[in-house]
Amino acid sequence: MTRRWEYLSTPRDDDESWLPDWRPTRYAGDEPLTWEDLPEGEIMYHRFLVDTRLVVDGCEMSAIHNPLLDFALAWVWIPHALPDVGGRVEADLTMQAHSYFVENLGDEVAITSTENTHRAVLPHDDFRELVDHMVTSAFELLYSRHPVLRGNHFLRGLRRRMRKAGYL
Repeated sequence: MTRRWEYLSTPRDDDESWLPDWRPTRYAGDEPLTWEDLPEGEIMYHRFLVDTRLVVDGCEMSAIHNPLLDFALAWVWIPHALPDVGGRVEADLTMQAHSYFVENLGDEVAITSTENTHRAVLPHDDFRELVDHMVTSAFELLYSRHPVLRGNHFLRGLRRRMRKAGYL
């Protein structure tokens, strides 16, 4: 069966945090940080910027110049919340005025965005697979570029909380 979605996050060339020899510093200043202590704000909002290609059911819903984990984690809870909500759920990007809306249609979900007029429809299972891929591939990309991030206190705690909540 062919996927009805395409998702790929590509590191931005203008973001030095993707470079193999980059050493962590605070975004607002040159204060050096250790990889283990690189804080949530740096990881989630200021570093590791990507261009995200997202095509769902033939509808272009991509976003450029956004933090990798901010994008992926905006979606992570939606498959779990939709059955209880029964209506529409919003996924907001923190660093951009860009929102996605996911509507429960019974056996399917409809996805729309503030950035276009397209409306994509996917079965719930396909949507869950897409969201799982977003989150898994985000961590894989971070760890492939900087394996030392596996020891980061924030990321380790985040993954532990996500597993406990059933998101991983």
